[in-house]
This record gives sequence, structure tokens and C-alpha cells, in this order.
Amino acid sequence: MTVGCYAYHCSTVLVAVVAISCVMLEVRGVGGFEQRHYAYPHGEEKPDIVFGGLIDIHEWNTSAGACSSRRRLDSFLWVETMRYNVMLVNNDSSLLPGLTLGVEFHDACSNEAQALEAALNFIQGAAKCDPSSTLSPATINQSSTVSSPLMPLVFGPGDDIETLSVAGLLNLFRVPLMSYRATDMRLSDQCRYRYFARTMPSDVSFIIMILDMCRRYGWNYLVAVRTADDSSRFFVDELVRQATILDPPICVITRD
Repeated sequence: MTVGCYAYHCSTVLVAVVAISCVMLEVRGVGGFEQRHYAYPHGEEKPDIVFGGLIDIHEWNTSAGACSSRRRLDSFLWVETMRYNVMLVNNDSSLLPGLTLGVEFHDACSNEAQALEAALNFIQGAAKCDPSSTLSPATINQSSTVSSPLMPLVFGPGDDIETLSVAGLLNLFRVPLMSYRATDMRLSDQCRYRYFARTMPSDVSFIIMILDMCRRYGWNYLVAVRTADDSSRFFVDELVRQATILDPPICVITRD
């Protein structure tokens, strides 16, 4: 009963935090359908260093081919977490004396093409501060709103497919990208994604965990259900490969 009560109160607190975040971001302009860009702090004084953020704030409307007004509640937590940590650093003068941080979010809209379009804003900011870059600002979307001359790091996106495309683009211009949720094992290729990092382990770690669990409990087969995307296909293929080389091997039954 105590555990059930505790879980209930935790769920209530989480819902309340999400609701408050939705209201706060709606007031600041992030939640609006027309405006999918948000910078913090948003006063007159510009920060010395601005970090970029690619967050799937809205869902993608496939039939309309555009960003919908339907918001993703989990993304509000990522936005508020980043904003809160930047605020903590700025309020503590002992951490970065004489420097202020800022963060600029762009809505990736849960879509690969939209994420790439949003990433162009960060490339323009990087080109301005890197004289050796061969990128001409005239070739980039001139609607960029990057207010700081420095763009040292971009956070996000969370989706594997979006991250693969954005990481490939930003890597060409030596702009570091750090994903908070992408697990695709192809992102571990340091030749193709030299400027990519993540806070989550790759799918290889999850595969090893699954196979270790099978051996621990004496299971000799498992069923893997694939979804219709490359990340899922690569995951299942690697799972089958590693399960086959075990001694004794584990049979993997795949289903689409």
C-alpha cells in the first residue's frame, strides 16, 4: 500500500510539473503554432555564449506535410531542464566569472526535414565565428535568429533518424552535437560523426544487456519485433548477429 501511494503521488507531481511547463512555455511563445523558436534569456542584454537546442516540441502532421499544433509533453521537460540549468550557472558568479550563458531552441517538429531546416540556423552562427569556414552566409537560410557570435554546442534532437541527419550536417561544419536520447549504433562511427556525443548508451549496450539476461535465466530463444525504420532494422540485425555467435547460440525470432 505504501509503495502504491508513493507511486501515485510521484505521478501526480510529474503531471503537475508537465502542466506548469506547458503554461510557462505557452506564455513565452514556444507553445504557439505560429512561433516555433525560443531563446533564453529573452531580455535586452545578449548572453556571451549561446547553446543551441533542437527539441521535438510539436508533432508532425503527415497528411498536411507541416508542423501541427499538437504538442509533445515530454519535450517541455527537456526545454525547461536546459533553461533551468543555464539559469543556475548564470546566477552563480563563481562558475563562469564575467560570462553569461544563453540557450536558443528550435522546434524539430518530430520530422527529419524540419530538424535539418532548424539546424541551418546554428550553422550560420558557427560560420560567423569561424573565419576558416568555407560556408558562405548567403547560402544559408537568412532567417536565422542566432543572437550570439558563438555557437559552441547544439543539444538534441532526441529521435534517432533526426539525429543521424543533423549530426551528418553539423559535422561538415565542425559544430558539436550532443543528443540526450538518440541510441542508434551508427552514431558511434567517429569517422562520420566526429563531433557527435550523447548522454545515452548506444543500442549495443542494450543488446548486450538483453543477451546477458537470456543467459542468466537460461532462455534459448527470444522474439524481436521490428518497426518500419532503419534504426529498428539495424538494432534487430545486430541482435541476431550477436546472439548467433554465442556459445551456445540464442535463437532470435523476428517479426515486423
